Amino acid sequence: MAENSVNESGTVEYYTLCTICEEKSSFSCNDCQQSMCEQHRDVHLKEEKNRHHEVVLHTNRRIPLPVEKCPLHPTRDLEIYCDSCRDLLCSKCSTSNHRNHQMSDLEIVYNEKLQQCKDRLTKISEEKSNSQTEQTEKDEERFNLTVSAMTQRAEEMKEVVDTVLSDKIAELYAIKESYLKETDILKDRFKMEALIVELKNKMETASIKPSTLLTFHQNLSSQALEIMQESITDHPTLPTFIKGTDDKREIEKQFGEINWPVKDLIISQNKEAMNSSENFPPMSKGKEGESKMTKSLCEIQVVHSIELDLKKLRQINVCTPANHLSLSSSGKFWGSNSSGNLILFDMEGNILKKISTNVLDVIGYHTVTTEGHLLFTNAKCKSIFRVNSEINTTRVISTDDWEPGAIHSSHINGDMLVGMNKNKKSNVTRYSKKGKKLQETQRGEEGDNLYKSITYITENINGDICTSDYTAHSVVVVTRSGQHRFIYSGHQSQSGFHPYGICTDKLGHILVCNSYCPLFGRNCPSVHLLDMDGQFLSLLLPPDQCPKKPRALCLDDQDTLMVGSEDSSTVTVYKYYQKKEN
Repeated sequence: MAENSVNESGTVEYYTLCTICEEKSSFSCNDCQQSMCEQHRDVHLKEEKNRHHEVVLHTNRRIPLPVEKCPLHPTRDLEIYCDSCRDLLCSKCSTSNHRNHQMSDLEIVYNEKLQQCKDRLTKISEEKSNSQTEQTEKDEERFNLTVSAMTQRAEEMKEVVDTVLSDKIAELYAIKESYLKETDILKDRFKMEALIVELKNKMETASIKPSTLLTFHQNLSSQALEIMQESITDHPTLPTFIKGTDDKREIEKQFGEINWPVKDLIISQNKEAMNSSENFPPMSKGKEGESKMTKSLCEIQVVHSIELDLKKLRQINVCTPANHLSLSSSGKFWGSNSSGNLILFDMEGNILKKISTNVLDVIGYHTVTTEGHLLFTNAKCKSIFRVNSEINTTRVISTDDWEPGAIHSSHINGDMLVGMNKNKKSNVTRYSKKGKKLQETQRGEEGDNLYKSITYITENINGDICTSDYTAHSVVVVTRSGQHRFIYSGHQSQSGFHPYGICTDKLGHILVCNSYCPLFGRNCPSVHLLDMDGQFLSLLLPPDQCPKKPRALCLDDQDTLMVGSEDSSTVTVYKYYQKKEN
């Protein structure tokens, strides 16, 4: 007997009663279709006639076959399953066209298929739940990293405030020292004491006669006034502290902001969807007319379905192969070749400035800071140099016995991420803007080396450090704190993976060049597109569309992608855009 009750949360619960005692039952007998509690299950199985009965949990019980009439013989029920033809039959059908076929009890087949469906749905539910739990953990980690980055920024600003305070105090002490030298207070004090002694002696002499004392008294008043006026006039003005303004907007501007490019994309996509559909019901409005859809952006999952593509715009002749590109100010970019030349070009390919660095490696050894300064590494000198707008070069960091290679200037906090090499070992070292070493990442959680030879390096919007490792034929990604996230080793559609230039877009996708391997003679030029978690999405530039031997890769804020090649003196420019659904 089936019963139901309402629990504390208001949800209706269904359960079955024992056929014998009418208590809640947990078991069912598949042979006699009785429900029973645990006590009467034992009694049932002890009886001789029930010894071979199949008693199972109620959730796994065999369901009585639902009645369904045979379409050929409407007076008969479907009860038989033909294993040969996979047809449902009545008893009359089984003796006609299926006489010599293998038959099964339809009730047994029905319950088997029903249980398979339940098992499959349970598995799907578990996998989905595990996937959601894993994604939630990843999201939590990313949020924590963002909090950590903001906290570090606050600490950096505190350090700046402490530095300013220290400088101001030093300035005040310098003023004090100068003040003591100029005023010579001790000398003035002795002079004053001598004058007082002199006046006291005159007073004792004048006090012999009333007439001379009265004269002294008159002169003393004028002399005392002159002494006081001289003291006030000669004393220099002391420094004071004028408090600065507490402008919250200026502090927020220096602190930084939370960047979530996906938000604008989601809003624009949903606005387009709402404007283009006539079947959607009207959207409810908030107090200020803002749609509820834009208020619940975190609940909208559309980013995973975004498809990206490229449209070739033009080619720029840069008179030399471009092994690495770094975007400078608007409409300008730095390019480098295997001869150690760093050249600043405009978008027409005109040479604006040129620097000879004697760096002969074909790696990503230069980058541009948010302030517009060029940074480049020199493995021979074991140093990192900065070039200002006047092309003045300054050594900013000495890397001791490590040889610096690939470098990237963070657009999140201005840190420098540098790929280092020493005795066939590699690591990623993080420096602050001021050149202070903050972190080294070399090994994974199990103590194994993460890198063999870091070729190019960049940073994702979530703070992940993304490197291309040509020797290991892989892209290695770690978190901002240096924890290993994933390794991407190419796609099965291509015969080899030889990564060079790497960059990321506003949505956190990773773009990486797959280029020529002289050791194996493989040439599979392409640009791979990965998501933030290292899943292959597409060949953004397949071999038949990609420049030969692609090396350099960079993407600006206007979604303009530039690809440089070791085999050509042209830089190919593409428009990087989202595919529109037909």
